[in-house]
Amino acid sequence: MLLLACLIAVILDGGTPRAVPPSRAARVVAVLPVRGEIDAITVESLTSRAKRASDAGADAIVIDLDTPGGEMLSTLELCRRIKGSFPPNTVAWIRPQAFSAGAITALACREIVVTPDAVLGDAAPIRVSALGGLQSLEPAERAKLEAPLLSEVTDSARRNGHDERLCRAFISAPLELWLLEDPERGERYLVDAEEYQAVFGEEPPRAATVSRPVGGPAVLAWVTDALRRPAATGDDDASQRFAPGRTPLGAADRDRLRLVSRIDGADELLTLRAAEAVALGLACAEIADEAALRQHFGAQTSFTLEPRWSEPVARVLTSGWMRALLVIALVACFVGEVLAPGLGVFSIGGLVAVGLLVIGPMLAGLAEWWPAIAMIAGLGLIALELLVFPGSLLAGSAGVIAFAGGTIGLFVASDPSPDPTRAMLEGLATLAGSVITAFVMAWWLGRSRGGLAGLAVHEAQLVTLNRTDTPPAIGSEGRSLTDLRPIGEVEIAGRVFQGRANAWIERGSRVRVVGIEANELRVESLA
Repeated sequence: MLLLACLIAVILDGGTPRAVPPSRAARVVAVLPVRGEIDAITVESLTSRAKRASDAGADAIVIDLDTPGGEMLSTLELCRRIKGSFPPNTVAWIRPQAFSAGAITALACREIVVTPDAVLGDAAPIRVSALGGLQSLEPAERAKLEAPLLSEVTDSARRNGHDERLCRAFISAPLELWLLEDPERGERYLVDAEEYQAVFGEEPPRAATVSRPVGGPAVLAWVTDALRRPAATGDDDASQRFAPGRTPLGAADRDRLRLVSRIDGADELLTLRAAEAVALGLACAEIADEAALRQHFGAQTSFTLEPRWSEPVARVLTSGWMRALLVIALVACFVGEVLAPGLGVFSIGGLVAVGLLVIGPMLAGLAEWWPAIAMIAGLGLIALELLVFPGSLLAGSAGVIAFAGGTIGLFVASDPSPDPTRAMLEGLATLAGSVITAFVMAWWLGRSRGGLAGLAVHEAQLVTLNRTDTPPAIGSEGRSLTDLRPIGEVEIAGRVFQGRANAWIERGSRVRVVGIEANELRVESLA
């Protein structure tokens, strides 16, 4: 069957069949595009699409990367899944860029192919402030963030036959690399400063133009053409010229080696163009389109699985700023419904906010909906405290704890960094914003009668008590014009007042005035 597939591919492409290694050979190739930053939604999307592709008969998965980077923990999780649960024949196709998280993801795949204009690298961890600006990292903090990434790319290099030093240079700026060559054997080696000194007994050259330590003309800091020269063995597969698990070089190797080029300096993060990645054996081929991709695998067909339409929506709904707005809107609607019942707009607004908080993670395929449930339960307990068991403090305290925990958890549960401090601060800031909103809403609806507040409490009928008003006498009886939960409207002697009850009183109930506070009457039910 494989031979037949290769013959068909040759007939369709009109060329001579190229030998396809068994590990690469496939009949059906599925292309999974990744556009934009890599995050938790990307991880779930790729996992789902890879399974759908396998179920549809694909025996090779191509992750089509065009990304500026992404979240650290999401990237590590994606690499774990690529190595553990994706099909073994999973290949990264950089089209045209894979920086930071994209480069780390590409290294986790069995092999890497690139478009002629591709570029990859620059994978050092960074921290971005809530306003979008870069934040400086202390040396200890940077080392802590780099450690899991260095471990990840080292593991990828050992699994997939890349040079470990080259992969680590994407992440660690201080790491310097030079390329040495044994012309007779056709072997090339990437060495760091320590190994270079062990071979030649002197510090490696760091100037833009230097002299070879072992004869020959001057060497430039970066010479792609020199890298692309075929080895003496005639083997044109650049990946065979490097030995990631080789024995360290030393003085005994000095006479057979010569310096080809400096690859990476101490003040820069390694970034490679397509030709450079191929020359260094990191990428195995330049592939411009899907026809060339099929030929690379010896495949008969290929198909593309794009992300679902819901993923951009889920990405917006699960963003930090949107969650903060929804939490504040939920609290505002809760307070508005308690203080100005009957209009319905606050109930509808609250339900919409709750729905969006829950729907976002569901659309993303994430299990992060529990914070929203905790917040809803917290508000429900607070409502019980205010309306059913006033003064008990038990339900109210539990509600405050549940709401606070859910609000903070909304941010911490999806935070990509190893240190959850920033996520906790964002959650606390959102919690503080919701508390302030609650007080502002209470003051607005309790003191003001204009705008939306006036519409909510029928401002045309309401009499606000002030120094010139004659309040009804204690013991006066009337009826409730709205539900009192615990605030609403009551009619006493033909006039409409704002009333506050100690328990929930339904609309139309008989009430009696038991006290006067500020601009409202305290009433009790006569039922």
